[in-house]
Amino acid sequence: MEGHCIASQEELAEAYRNSRLSLPAALRIPLATGMSFILGWSLGTAQGSKMAGLRFRAEHAHKLPDTTTGWYMYHRSKNYHVATAGLIEGVKMGLRVSFWTTTMLGIEHMFDTYRGTADVLNTLTSCVTVAGGFSLWNRFSLPMAARTTKTAVVVGLLYGGVQDVFGAMRGRPIGYIDFTPSSTDSLTINEASSLLRDTPPEPAPEDMAKRAPLAVLPLTSVLRTLMTTTVSSSKFLLPPSLAIMSVLANSHSPALNPDRNPLLRFILKKTFYTQFCAGENAAEVRHTIASLKKIGFSGVILGYAKEVVLTDAQTRDLTSNGIHSAAAQECITTEIKAWADGTMATVSLASPGDFVALKFTGAGRQALYALSQRLPPSEALASAIDHTCQLAASRGVRLLFDAEQQAVQAGIDDWTLEYMRRFNTPEKAIVYGTYQAYLKATPQTLTKHLLAARDGNFTLGVKLVRGAYLGSDPRHLIHDTKSDTDACYDGIAEALLRKEWMAPLQLPTNANTRGFPNVNMVLASHNRDSVLKARSLIDGGNNKTEVAFAQLQGMADEVSCELVAGREQDGRGEKKLNAYKYLVWGSTGECMKYLLRRAQENRDAVQRTRSGRDAMRAEVVRRVKGFFGFA
Repeated sequence: MEGHCIASQEELAEAYRNSRLSLPAALRIPLATGMSFILGWSLGTAQGSKMAGLRFRAEHAHKLPDTTTGWYMYHRSKNYHVATAGLIEGVKMGLRVSFWTTTMLGIEHMFDTYRGTADVLNTLTSCVTVAGGFSLWNRFSLPMAARTTKTAVVVGLLYGGVQDVFGAMRGRPIGYIDFTPSSTDSLTINEASSLLRDTPPEPAPEDMAKRAPLAVLPLTSVLRTLMTTTVSSSKFLLPPSLAIMSVLANSHSPALNPDRNPLLRFILKKTFYTQFCAGENAAEVRHTIASLKKIGFSGVILGYAKEVVLTDAQTRDLTSNGIHSAAAQECITTEIKAWADGTMATVSLASPGDFVALKFTGAGRQALYALSQRLPPSEALASAIDHTCQLAASRGVRLLFDAEQQAVQAGIDDWTLEYMRRFNTPEKAIVYGTYQAYLKATPQTLTKHLLAARDGNFTLGVKLVRGAYLGSDPRHLIHDTKSDTDACYDGIAEALLRKEWMAPLQLPTNANTRGFPNVNMVLASHNRDSVLKARSLIDGGNNKTEVAFAQLQGMADEVSCELVAGREQDGRGEKKLNAYKYLVWGSTGECMKYLLRRAQENRDAVQRTRSGRDAMRAEVVRRVKGFFGFA
């Protein structure tokens, strides 16, 4: 039995060594198919959206609207046409590109098997064959078919030649080269096996501090992030992508609902959903959480995706759904209970030490009405929140009450402070409030809550963010410049870390100057400078507050992985850093509004997105160079 296992392992290593790109066809072809579909989808979406926009403008050039309402409907209709056409053309182009890519690689593999060797001749033959089939399918003229074939010859020679060069360097036998690999050039069993794993092999402890921070990420995650940040930082690809996401997030059409359209669900789930979300069910969520903790994160901040984003008209109409309205019982049955079940399930999925993020708007119309009027929660909703807090406290899970639109934020602040009084102890916070540094009033709000915590003898839970509702919050409430927001964020973070009253947290002139309350803080930031400033305070021994760092899943991985590397170096005498990833779970359709906000956030922080793209690109280059022995 032992001899059989050894033989199998040796055969596995030999199979990898003799495969193109050191990847067996069973892995290489599906991977290439998926990547080519994503590339084709991106190109098709950009082209289809652009052409649809031009076509719409041309068709309506003779009847342009002349009223504000008319222009609103004009742009709404245009965005719908752009998004729909872009999505359709993206899928078509993705299928076409992936079909011809798979065909080429399949023919190449067929010749490899038939001839018993993998070399440039097989690649050249497959490229020319596909070029001929492509020309016949599209009914090219003879000159056009000749040009297509010439291009295929060049591509086949280059692609096949590069494979042969690197294959020979790695010890793969090449049919036209008399080459006998030495034992030291062969892939080891561990190296071959690591290609199948979704996470990189564990480094030796002495090498931990030297490795690149992004080395902890699986290759699939790096490539997916590179694709996402490339789209988000492109002035050509981002606008149509945003238009498509907006339509999908707000459409009531079954054809555009990912939960009812299997093809749309498949595309979204394999790309943007997987990038930013935890999963659609308990098994998927637990797998995602386990993989993050295996990488080295302290834990996760888990949220239930269901939420409501209000339009101006919906904000004005909230009074029709008051707590004592005729629809109250319907709200309890169809909205509050569903939200409570999802929230309780989220707390149950979290482990001790994790966080759970709550969005009150997900509880439906009653919650929206009460929050907008700054009323206490209804009896049914209060009971649901109470049970959630009690379950979280019993499981050692902390709750983050998320900030939302300004139409309901004052009510959220009231509820948050009340539940802090009830469930936070003098030593530890169970309930955290979210404070958005991009709002001019945040320092005053936070100061008020700090004083309430000091006078009430409870720990204030603070989740500090810059803000995520730029597209819906009134502009005059937001800092005039980004530098003002940065200064506010960094100033609040330093004041809380030091537990000192300092700008921008200023005591009112009539306030008692005694002491500073106990604070537990989550520094949620993708800004590397802000994270480094906080870390410098911690490393300098100026930190008097329990603090955790957090970034959104799928974003700012270069910042997150530096924090993970800092945690792993704890054994060398450095202070241990608590690093978390924020992610939501729910069906693909339920997560669409969340995904739309992530796309908008990338648009509003183009420079940061480009930095993330460049970091991922550098990581891919580093891994490729390391794979071929150049690093």
